[in-house]
Amino acid sequence: MAKGLKILESAFPSWRVSEESLSLWAMMLADLTEEQFVRGVKKFCLEHPEIYPGTNIIAHIRNYGLGIKKRDLKAEATLAYALIRANRALPNDIDAEAANEAFRLAMKSSTGMIADAMWDERRFVDLYIGLAGAR
Repeated sequence: MAKGLKILESAFPSWRVSEESLSLWAMMLADLTEEQFVRGVKKFCLEHPEIYPGTNIIAHIRNYGLGIKKRDLKAEATLAYALIRANRALPNDIDAEAANEAFRLAMKSSTGMIADAMWDERRFVDLYIGLAGAR
């Protein structure tokens, strides 16, 4: 853990882990190998130019170290809408059930006019985020 903390302290000179916080860090990150911890710290440093109050550094480092990616539901929804409108197949990483239900509901209130197409997409995105995010 020492190597990763040195990297963090070098990247963020005004930031330090207090002695009392160090035991919490060790406990919360105990399942990571040293290599995973260092990888997580490096990725955190590259992705976060600053540390803000309330930033859960431990969670970010853990996710980066384990290679866990956070889903971007808005991007998924935008892609799903375009593919459904083009009558194309959805990729496996998009929740097809949520996308089809969101499309059905969004089109239910659609006027079908080209001028309303942007509102149809907005409704679809909001519905998809609600449906896919709840799963």
